[in-house]
Amino acid sequence: MATIVVEKESRTRFVLVGSGYGAFKATRPGMFLGNWAPTETDGEFPLVLVCNSAGDLFWGQSSEFEILSVDGETPAEILVRPAPG
Repeated sequence: MATIVVEKESRTRFVLVGSGYGAFKATRPGMFLGNWAPTETDGEFPLVLVCNSAGDLFWGQSSEFEILSVDGETPAEILVRPAPG
């Protein structure tokens, strides 16, 4: 079965294919003290890879999606079960 997600803004449904994580950090010399006081920029991008009904792949930020079902069940139905063991 599949994990079905919906884009929050457009309410379009997709199949979740995978996830990834992008991060970056850049350093450049500062304006007055050069390398002694560099300017640093960094950021993070938690991403998901989804596909539409035509099989086209799209990367999107994970915060833009919510999970509708996993293997035909809602997350609530799965999480109310007692833990195995």
